[in-house]
Amino acid sequence: MTEGYGYIKAGWFVAGDLVVERPCIELDLERGLAAGIGRQCPPGAADLGRHTVIMPGLCNAHSHLLDMVLPECGEGLALEELVAHPHGLKYRLMLERMGHIADAVKALRLDSVLAATYAEYQLVEPLRGLHGGTRILVYPQPRTKEREEIISVLEEYRAVGLDTVFDVTGFLEEFSRRVTSLRARVQVHVSETPDLYHARDYEYAYEIPGAVLIHCTLLDAETLAETAMQKPVVICPTSNATLTGRLPDLSRLLQAWRSGEKPLLGIGTDNAAWNEPLVSLELRSSYLLLRGVGRDVAGLLLYAATIGGHLALGEKYVEAVAASHPAYPHSCNIVSSLVKRLASSTLRSLGFRLSLEEYS
Repeated sequence: MTEGYGYIKAGWFVAGDLVVERPCIELDLERGLAAGIGRQCPPGAADLGRHTVIMPGLCNAHSHLLDMVLPECGEGLALEELVAHPHGLKYRLMLERMGHIADAVKALRLDSVLAATYAEYQLVEPLRGLHGGTRILVYPQPRTKEREEIISVLEEYRAVGLDTVFDVTGFLEEFSRRVTSLRARVQVHVSETPDLYHARDYEYAYEIPGAVLIHCTLLDAETLAETAMQKPVVICPTSNATLTGRLPDLSRLLQAWRSGEKPLLGIGTDNAAWNEPLVSLELRSSYLLLRGVGRDVAGLLLYAATIGGHLALGEKYVEAVAASHPAYPHSCNIVSSLVKRLASSTLRSLGFRLSLEEYS
């Protein structure tokens, strides 16, 4: 064994479109990074077994964790009545249940190594730091849609979660300039409803530097694919199906994926009030919802839930994890098996990172 390096093997290594059976992973112990993927390990290498897959950790690229305090409330309402900021049922109930939000968030079970979440009413503190091993990126949501309030949040936190792009179109140039100067993080819901789509909200969202575009549900297949090749996009299929009865059209993105292109595409669980914030569950349900565009959509979804999500959020590295399941040694398609069975797998951190540049 070379000094400063270690070796580990498992049943599979899966990252992006790279799938290696019985891999040997060389580790740079000083840097805590994977230094190479091969097939032959020297004697003494740690073996995690054939039932284990080494892979990038999961990323929940868009969520609303704080609304876990109102589970299954208002499911029969139209989306605008339910979540429109600031007068939707969600926001009224959150005000009533404000004293219970912190406890509800503490009880959450997450399976991602990274999660991006809105902080309604700027309730940032319950989301600070690590949450059961998950690193949280917080996007405070302004209390109102007034210019002064939005700019204040942006400057204080260097991050903001917008309801829609029309919150800032009245001062879009100023907002974009400040985002650039502050190197701020921005997420914004895009084309989730017919009204937003017909108002061509996506064209305004393109103008915000580095903005992560959430949903894009109603974009046609070509526009969605073109967008995700240039701007970070996060889809939330289970939420879309639950709350709007619609799904993003991934047909053109899947064609691009098949040809080797790597979109800036993540996947999110959206509102914890109506969907568990578990990416493994999101993967399985999204696959069932979207497999009509092609059964190999599993590969695109797994990419979005790991490497793509991290890239969409501006990350350069991803924590490596081991996923173990008794079915994995017998799989005829390990990517599909992961998408369908991660929710019932044992996931654990391996203590080293993967460079996203290697797999994107």
